[in-house]
Amino acid sequence: MPLTRRCRCYRCTEAGGENGIEVKSSTYRAHQRRYGSAPAASSSTSGLPNPRRRRQRPPEPSPSQLLYELLAKRHLLSWAGTKSYTSDFPTTTVSGATLPMLEPAETHEDSTREEAFAPDESTFEDDFDSEEDDDDIGMIEVASIAEQLFTKAESKTSLGTNDAQQRNVDSWVWKSHVFVAFMMGMLNSPPDPMHTVYVGICGRRFWHLFLIEGCNNLGKKLKEAQKVMARAILPTSIKRPDYRMALTSGGTPCAEDWTLRQDENEHIDFVPKGLTEEKELKPGPKSVKIIFELGLLLSCIVDMLESDFSEDDVQRLHKYILLYNSKAAALLGKGWIVLSNHIAEHIPDAIRLFGAPKNFSSLPFERYKGTLSKIKTSGHKYGQVELTIMRKVISRSNLQHLLSQSNDTFFRETLLGYVKNQNEFEELPPPTRLTKTIMERDTYLHLLTYLNGPGKCFPGRFVVPHDIHASSRDVSLRMDAIFLHSVSQYGYPTEIRFSGCAAEARKNKADCFGMVKLKDQTVTAVQILWLFEKVLHLNGPGTAAVSEGFMHIRKLKMLSRQEAFGYEVRCGELLDEMNIHFATLDGYLEDLVVPVVAMVSQLVLVPIHTHGQQHRQVYGLKQL
Repeated sequence: MPLTRRCRCYRCTEAGGENGIEVKSSTYRAHQRRYGSAPAASSSTSGLPNPRRRRQRPPEPSPSQLLYELLAKRHLLSWAGTKSYTSDFPTTTVSGATLPMLEPAETHEDSTREEAFAPDESTFEDDFDSEEDDDDIGMIEVASIAEQLFTKAESKTSLGTNDAQQRNVDSWVWKSHVFVAFMMGMLNSPPDPMHTVYVGICGRRFWHLFLIEGCNNLGKKLKEAQKVMARAILPTSIKRPDYRMALTSGGTPCAEDWTLRQDENEHIDFVPKGLTEEKELKPGPKSVKIIFELGLLLSCIVDMLESDFSEDDVQRLHKYILLYNSKAAALLGKGWIVLSNHIAEHIPDAIRLFGAPKNFSSLPFERYKGTLSKIKTSGHKYGQVELTIMRKVISRSNLQHLLSQSNDTFFRETLLGYVKNQNEFEELPPPTRLTKTIMERDTYLHLLTYLNGPGKCFPGRFVVPHDIHASSRDVSLRMDAIFLHSVSQYGYPTEIRFSGCAAEARKNKADCFGMVKLKDQTVTAVQILWLFEKVLHLNGPGTAAVSEGFMHIRKLKMLSRQEAFGYEVRCGELLDEMNIHFATLDGYLEDLVVPVVAMVSQLVLVPIHTHGQQHRQVYGLKQL
């Protein structure tokens, strides 16, 4: 049984008389801190009740005035102040939620309210000396107003008055409390780019609801379209247009022939599912070129979300998102714009607060859902297991990326190998070998040129076998080597896999192209011919032999847009923003032999048929 004590505070003496009442020890200590002990009654005043002392409070603003004051500060919040076209009266849109602006209530206590809400200017002058801290000032303003709202709620509820007027006031205070808590949580919870753009806008709205369900003529051919995409390996040779294209009996055009069509009046019918009078949609024929521009704009937004950002890039991303929403609303109707479109407009503000989208995107976490599903307790303890694994995965990926980019052999090989061995996930598959064991003469001569170039670790040189001019300091280089089918190496965010196109006549294969860093630190687009390993005495004759990986590459001939097409290309600015370049496989610049570690990233090639006089077919290059 808990210990009790007799409390003689003001509250207990009013309820139980001069001797007070018996309360728990914890209640006794709380009453002593809050009310203190009641003074002993004198003979002259023993019969009179001890009046309760009340603190003289200054007039306080009403909760509606406090809420209006908070809304008036919305220009200090980085995500507020966006106009919404879904209503006709003034609104403020906060993270997709539209709230009506409240008019200020008439009051005679303006001076008191201004005094209570006036910020400490001296503190701001000392702590914030530039305009870059406007977001921090806005946070302090909101926190100050929230503190006054919470203090007001506590003081009102402590009096114990439950009349109708007080309940109305408490209701307003609670609504203000919820609103401020929502705004504070919104500032600390950025929108997820993956669920907003990748899933919400791209996968659900643009691809599934619009192209598949909304356009029946495309939805009925979905299986055929998927077969074409699955078999879309680059052609082994460049073909001229089929002469049957112009004939009526030419049949159904193939995938390559469709790229040659220049039909200005090509349209597809948009018939949305569940169309009602309440939805402001625009069904009917839609121009293929306008849909292409809309899809290219969306692809540019997705591409920018996967890269690092500067201030100019953030403004450009915001411009493209607004442009996409306006174009989609004009093409498909305002009812097509949903919450994901509004949330996407706030992603640039989140980038200014939290950095690149990869810092707050759930995409890295979603990639490891398969690993999490194997853990029986992954859903326990409020998601702490998932959070811990996600942090470890991101930290490990960033560390491996930094080590792989190092110029020091210890960091790039020894330390990175140790980190890989400690990885609980599966290692990369070993490279597969070819039956070829002897280098061709061109590959051999390019390897000699590379080994005798800058960076050689001994005073001699690498020479061909039986060289009559060779000295004792030279190393003989034989033509035998271990040729590889493909090689995988760690990269960010996923591993890089590439192979040689000369092996087994694998011409124009997708993984035979990549971006390579040369000795002069320039990055260029190349085609990989051969991958091989060679045992070398890199430190001179008589030293330990080590195995090094090399690749025989061929530089691609790059073209400008004007050279590639022979005319000005539509949406050229978006192509530049997505870092799409153009090249031709007709002519090559030069062949080189470089180490395998010089590979930076994979390169995707897309064949494009043009109507130019100089190049009938070019390739669009996109770095992954």
